[in-house]
Amino acid sequence: MKNSEAIIEVLNGDLRVDDLNPSQVDYYKRVRVTFDLICEGNPSKYVSGVLEKEFGLSRTQAWRTIRETELIFSKMQQVDKMVHRNIAAEMAKKAYRKADIQNDPKAMVAATHALVKAYGLDQHDPDTPDFEKLTAHTYIILPPANAPKLGEVNGGLIDLNQAPKPVTIDAQYEELDTDAGAGS
Repeated sequence: MKNSEAIIEVLNGDLRVDDLNPSQVDYYKRVRVTFDLICEGNPSKYVSGVLEKEFGLSRTQAWRTIRETELIFSKMQQVDKMVHRNIAAEMAKKAYRKADIQNDPKAMVAATHALVKAYGLDQHDPDTPDFEKLTAHTYIILPPANAPKLGEVNGGLIDLNQAPKPVTIDAQYEELDTDAGAGS
C-alpha cells in the first residue's frame, strides 16, 4: 500500500495511526504539518523550507510532499476561492430576500446580478454542442473496377515497393482564352 493511500484510509477512519509502519507514520506527520502550514496561508516555498529543516528532507522530497498533500486534501487555493464564492452567493441571496420583503425591484435586480457574478455565470460559456447531431466524417472511396488488388494486410507492415504503379486517367481538355472573357 502506498503511503498516500494509507493516509487516506487513516483520514477516512478505515485505519488507525497505530496500524501504520514507521515510514508511513513519518509520512503521516509530514503530511499533517504540510497541511497545517498550507491552511495557515503560508506559501509553498516557506512550507518546503520548514519540511527541509524539520524532517531533514531534500528540496525534491519536500516539494513532493507538498504536491502529495494537495492530492490528498485538494489545493487550498482552489478551496479558498470556492469558499469566497459561496460566501458571496449567500450574501447575494440574503440581499435578494431582503429586497423581496421590502418590495424593491431595483435591489432585487442588483442582488440577482451579484448572485450571477458570484457563481461566475456572467462569463462567456458557450453551450455544449448537440453530440447526437455530430457524426464522424464518412468518405466512400470506390476504386475503379479494373484496378489491381494490392493484397490483404497480414501484419503490421506493408511493403510499398511491391505495390503496382498507380493507374492514371488522361482526360480530354481544351485551353480557354482568358482574354476573350475579360470584356464581358
